[in-house]
Amino acid sequence: MSENFHYDQQVRRFIIQLVRMFSEFTVQYGKANPGNDFTYVRVPVRYADSSRQAQTALMNNSENTMASCPIMALYISDMKYNRERVQDPTYVDRVNVRTRRFDEATKEFLPQQGNAYTLQRLMPVPYDLSIHLEIWTSNTTQKLQILEQILCLFNPAIEIQSSDNYFDWSSLSYVELTDVQWSSRSIPVGTADQIDVAKLTFKVPIWINAPAKVTVMNAIYKVIASIYTEDGEFANPSDWELGDDLVLATRQVVTFNNYNVFIENNNIQLLQSSQRVTANSNIDIGTVQGPSVQWANVISDYGNIRPGISQIRLSYDNTSNAIVGTITINPFDPTSLLYTPDPTTIPTNTLNAIDGLVNPQTVAPGNGLPPAAAGQYYLLIEPIGQAEDADYAQGWTFNNVATIAMANDIIVYNGTAWELYFIASANSEVQYVTNITTGHQYKWNGSAWVKSWEGEYNPANWQLVL
Repeated sequence: MSENFHYDQQVRRFIIQLVRMFSEFTVQYGKANPGNDFTYVRVPVRYADSSRQAQTALMNNSENTMASCPIMALYISDMKYNRERVQDPTYVDRVNVRTRRFDEATKEFLPQQGNAYTLQRLMPVPYDLSIHLEIWTSNTTQKLQILEQILCLFNPAIEIQSSDNYFDWSSLSYVELTDVQWSSRSIPVGTADQIDVAKLTFKVPIWINAPAKVTVMNAIYKVIASIYTEDGEFANPSDWELGDDLVLATRQVVTFNNYNVFIENNNIQLLQSSQRVTANSNIDIGTVQGPSVQWANVISDYGNIRPGISQIRLSYDNTSNAIVGTITINPFDPTSLLYTPDPTTIPTNTLNAIDGLVNPQTVAPGNGLPPAAAGQYYLLIEPIGQAEDADYAQGWTFNNVATIAMANDIIVYNGTAWELYFIASANSEVQYVTNITTGHQYKWNGSAWVKSWEGEYNPANWQLVL
């Protein structure tokens, strides 16, 4: 098969759309007498450029077969190169395309990124089509019915689209009515029973495209720089593990310039080696100390951030799991990116949502907190003691039932008293819970509550996808 052959049916697609445009018109039969309903018959449309063999079959292999009416025939009468619409013939348009990953097993698109492509489109060539639409009718009433339905639509043109391909930049065009020939008959008609044919002439400007060049972009997310052991010897291939990443005896994961990132409240900030994050507690993810870095200055050598398309992927648990979200530069702070994570990639809650983090030694229901109501959940940052301990139990004892809980526990009000919902000291498994008041999600790591995915990420645990 020749590699130079190219046929994309571009003109054929316009013909199909034109035939569809005129395929739903009808004529009316019958009289408007009481009890005598009208009959409506759709007028067929055919493309007139049929082969001799097909015409012979349609005419039943006889010249004596009469053509049925009404019918419309559409054909191309002329195709001319339009010099006025010529643009830069050497122009090449480049488009970067990123697709979603497709699961062949489930036949569904996944939230992860699939292949990335670059399209190079050449400037198309302009042509003008002259289209004739012949309307064959057996009487004047039929002609008037069909023409009245068609002529009112073109004032002066109708837009059409030859393709639903998002990257076909020449699919849109219009159909403009340029001439109307009322009848093919002459006066006087004579004795011959000649079929009356009205002819409408249309102009359709189109583009003919050359093939586009499609290349696959290979984005490197992680670079494994070493396949040697710590002693400098080549690692035994039997020790390698194949998974989402190639895991070798030793490896180096490289991110540009070894920057860390710090994320808080859906804002991402770059951290230099001279910067640090200070935190007062496990739940407090901290604040950044030191001068800020503008994102545009750092990534200019690699590309540009495309708002809503570029991504940052955060590996939050040292596995293949990642928080995937789109980014855009904060218009009010060039050192910050606005981060919109995909909800399907955020860890799933394993505990019921809490109403807040509270210090039961300083606040209580009705005293700094809303009155107790069934279904309220609170995560304690300080313990609650015995009922006789006024400092610890003030406001947390109901119906002479004392609330006793330790820091990091979660308590719930059952309608009559506060009871333990999550006992931190008895639970060493990872748990996730969301504070519905602030929207922050927390993670129990077996010893303390921390922000589940907000905070600081080192170079090995985040990737930027432009």
